Parts: sequence; structure tokens; C-alpha cells
Amino acid sequence: MAMELSHSAKEEVLKVLVQRVDACLRSLDMTTDEWHASFSDAQSGLLALPSRHEFEGRVNQLLQTLRLSHVGFEHVALDRCSIGRALSSTYCPFELDGAPYWVFQDVHANGPADRVGIRSGDVLLEVNQVPFRPPKHPVFRMPSTSSVLIRDSHGRGILKSVEIPGPRPNLLTRKKDTPPAFAQPQSVVARQVEEDIGYLKLASFPGAIGIDVANEIDDALVHLRTSNGLIIDVRGNGGGGVGFMRLLNCLSPRSYPVGTFVGSPRSFKLSMQEIDVFVLNQVPRFKFQLPLLAAHFFWKTAFCKIRHKHLHIRLETKGEGKLYPFHGRVVILTNQHTASAAEMLVAAAKENELATVVGLPTAGRVRSGARAKLPHGFWLTLPQGAYSSAKGKNLDGAPIAPHVLVPFDPTEARMGRDTQLDRALEIVRSI
Repeated sequence: MAMELSHSAKEEVLKVLVQRVDACLRSLDMTTDEWHASFSDAQSGLLALPSRHEFEGRVNQLLQTLRLSHVGFEHVALDRCSIGRALSSTYCPFELDGAPYWVFQDVHANGPADRVGIRSGDVLLEVNQVPFRPPKHPVFRMPSTSSVLIRDSHGRGILKSVEIPGPRPNLLTRKKDTPPAFAQPQSVVARQVEEDIGYLKLASFPGAIGIDVANEIDDALVHLRTSNGLIIDVRGNGGGGVGFMRLLNCLSPRSYPVGTFVGSPRSFKLSMQEIDVFVLNQVPRFKFQLPLLAAHFFWKTAFCKIRHKHLHIRLETKGEGKLYPFHGRVVILTNQHTASAAEMLVAAAKENELATVVGLPTAGRVRSGARAKLPHGFWLTLPQGAYSSAKGKNLDGAPIAPHVLVPFDPTEARMGRDTQLDRALEIVRSI
């Protein structure tokens, strides 16, 4: 049963939330007027909500009016989340028989949806006997066993019993610091789609530094080392850490710039005398190397504070000179769910002319996010800092357009055909 929340408790939470959002907007050089107007309109309704779940949901709806990436509001119980986090899948609206439905788009390998046989093109009908149609989104409890009713390619209604995991704290994690609930799929999948064309599916980049996923990428490229062409699939990849740098180091034997993180957008306007730079040009291969990397970073941070300078974190590839047969014959698949770190990868490959981008424009959500504790067990996630591509382009709010636009075709997907992948194969063959 949903936990009730007193009127005074909600007032406390909202007071701190408004302060945090104000500070975030000011750090991003944005005005707070529109936000305050939206909050004033919603405040009385929020305070009248009886349950914590309803309050949590409505606050999240309010935060969406900010039109910022990496925004979220959740309770320490971490017991409700979206279909993407619960099922390791994405979906999009689709009209079927004259009515709007949600259709599964990206179903990541070894995620909860994939394990029960849900496929791209399947139509979502109900979750736990409750119908869901656009624009209404389902919400899942974590952990739980949820019943998901789908319609398959043959028009049959099939009930799937989906095991959804809960948060996975480790021995060093306190309950209040448990990471947000997230069903982690298989991050890296490699196979040959044709005799001389390799396929690398990257579902996510878990971990801030991402040593594990970077090493998985290395192993995958060993498997694909004889491929004369390569398709990199980041459709549905919501991002993560900088593990993608390992792949960028393998797309060209030369070194090249990737992008820059800063604490505030105004930092980009500072002179060279006012900044210092921390360069990250490779992901460590072993975890025992992390303390040295951390020490170097914290030394740079302390030095900047003492000298009253602003720290820029610059990403660039190392340029190890290693040649792969697929160099010059690379295609990257993207869609509207390709976000954050995955967009950094796409932007770097596109700007340095290392790959042809095929599919749909990316999400345009490129910022890091920070979690802050609120009263009564709530957490607020807000964006922080800014990221600029190597050519100085702000990618947040600016989706990356593909070289070749290929829409997702739900009808073809329901027949088991991936038209975007087919087009990528045609392009690799023609290069």
C-alpha cells in the first residue's frame, strides 16, 4: 500500500526542492521565472495529494517542464521506475487499427523484457491488468514480478510474467546511498552480420569510468578483428560513464579531440589564464589504476581552488597507432533514445569523420547529473555543468542528426525486419 505523506512533510520537501532547482538554473545561466510560475500553478495540487507515490509522480511531471536532461525525483525506497529502467527496453507511439499504442523499439539483450521473449515491434497492451495507451506511461515496482500483456506480430495477445530486479547495493553502500533501481542488460554484444562485416551492440556504458564495459569492448573487437566493416549500434543507449572512450581509441590510429566538461557554461568564455585542464585520453584497464587517476584529478581540483582557476575536463583519444581492417568502413546506428555518453561517442565519430551515422536524431540530452538529498527520504537529480564537443557544439538540447535518416518502422519490426540495420549494411558494403 502506498505510504501517506503529511501536508507539512510535503511542504518541507517542496521548499528544499525549489531552492535546489533555483540554484541549478542559475548555475546553467538560466532564468527562474518560468519555473516559479509552473511551481505556483502546481503547488496546491501537490500538497493535496494523499500518497507518496502520487506525490512522487506529480513532482516528476512538474520537473519535466524545466525541459532539462538528467532530472528526476524519487524516494529512498526506489520502488517505482519507468519501463526503460525496469525492462531494459524502449518504446514509441504507433497507430494500430486507427488507435494509438506503445510499441517496443529497443529490447536490450539479457534484460527482463528480452528474457521473456518480448521483441522489437511487439505492442504493449497492459501492465498488471491496467491498459496503457499514449500519452500515459506505465510505472513498475522494483523488485516485482509484473504481468505484461503484449500483442505479437501474429496479432495474438500474450501475457508475459516479467521478473524485475531491485536496487543492487554492495557491501560498501549504505541503504540511503543505494543506486537508483535499474535493470542492467548485457552492455556489449558482438557478432558477425556478414562474413566480413562485424556488428557491435552497446546497450549502455555503466560505471563512471567504466573499466568493465571498456574491457568488454576490447574483447568484442578481438572477436571482430578480421571484419572489413563495422556497424556500431547505440540505439536505445541512454549513456553512462566514459567507458566509450576505449571504443573511440579504436576507431582511428591517430589521436583526436572528443570534447570538454566544465562546471558551468560560462566557464567556456574564460581566457586560457583563468582555466586549467585535466586530460583524460584513455580508460584504465585495471581497477588498481583508479586510485592514481583519482589522485591526479583531486590534485588538479585542489590546485585550481588555490589558484582561483576553473577546471576543464578534456576528453581526447590517445592515438595508439593500431590499425583495424574496418577503419574507414564504420556505420553508427542511432535513434531518439541514444543519449548522454552515447551522444558524445556519436558526436566525436561524426566530427572527426570516422563513421557514417544512420537512423534517427539522438535525444539531445548531454549533461552529467547529480543527486541531492531532500527531507523525508526523497532524492532530487538535477543536471550539472556543461559539455561541448571538440568543435565547440553544445549537445544538450541539440540532437545529433544522422548522415542518413532512416525512421523506425514498427510494421517491419513486427515482421522481424530491422530496416535501419539493413540500410547500415548497404552503406558499409558500398564504402
